[in-house]
Amino acid sequence: MININELTTDHKIKLKKPMGCFDNLGEVCEIVKIDTDENVINFRFGVDGVHLGVMSGDELEKYFDVIEPTVIPDDYDWHPYGFIEDNPVEYMALKNGGILMETTYNGEDGMISVEYCHPENPYRQIKNGQRGKFYEDDLKVAFFKLQKSYYNQLYEDIQEEVELDFMKNKDKLVAVEVNK
Repeated sequence: MININELTTDHKIKLKKPMGCFDNLGEVCEIVKIDTDENVINFRFGVDGVHLGVMSGDELEKYFDVIEPTVIPDDYDWHPYGFIEDNPVEYMALKNGGILMETTYNGEDGMISVEYCHPENPYRQIKNGQRGKFYEDDLKVAFFKLQKSYYNQLYEDIQEEVELDFMKNKDKLVAVEVNK
């Protein structure tokens, strides 16, 4: 079963069964556009892709085989995930099958990053070629782990600031009597 939601314009399709007058079996075609809402695929065929074709997802499965893209998957590149306060969060796959997630902290001055590997990691490693599609729960855990690190750092910075302020101003403190 071919799911057009998983196709990209990096994929190619190869005619496996004659489709009307388009009967050049084995011809490899370029996917130009995929409209998942309408379940329609536009493709180019012929010498130098001079002809255009349109078909439904059902016709794709009936008349074509899908050829996986030959481009290098981008799993090891950064992907956006969301924000912690106003700081963008990004993640990427690691060669060991884990996820590295990071965000900026204190403007562009610092970065906070965490690595998350699922406890069953040896059995369910993230494989190259998923094009940034990871186990959703693993991403959530990595994000919560990153939030924890972010807020721990924020707490430490505020605590340090309060202590420094106290040390600078301790000579100016006035004793207060408590009536019992």
